[in-house]
Amino acid sequence: KLPLLLYKRDGDRKRRATEHSLYDVLHNQANPYMTDFEYRETITGHLALRGNAFSFIERDGAGDVIALWPLRPDRMTVSQDKDGKLWYDYVKTNGQPERYSPDKILHIRTLSGDGLIGYSPITQARHSIGLALVAEKYGASFFANDARPSIVLKHPASLSEDAQDRLRN
Repeated sequence: KLPLLLYKRDGDRKRRATEHSLYDVLHNQANPYMTDFEYRETITGHLALRGNAFSFIERDGAGDVIALWPLRPDRMTVSQDKDGKLWYDYVKTNGQPERYSPDKILHIRTLSGDGLIGYSPITQARHSIGLALVAEKYGASFFANDARPSIVLKHPASLSEDAQDRLRN
């Protein structure tokens, strides 16, 4: 439960940016219902389980961030329109869809193949385990047969020595 501190560069040095609007949100209270630690714990869970963490960025009239609200990654779809603009489509708990532009969403992702959506660590683990099970099944079958392939090649006529060598090679 280490504190999250915000710093500002001051020439070659850096100093805490306690006057910045994000400082209180990131260091004390992410939103009225969550401390900064509870917020970070929630988005870390989303990253670990889904590979993506989304938060709605609440701003005041001056445009300063006043709260971060975690959004469930299983209810979010990321897409691009024909002009390449990014959109975040979210289904609220009441079933109502909501479309957000990127300036309204904080999106943190794990390793990504396209830079838009992070890979789910659970899905990656499932694929790895599935591959290991298939390899184990194949190995068990192969070695149960004295490590000999179960194929026989037949030819209607006798092969010459050269043809046998070519086939063996």
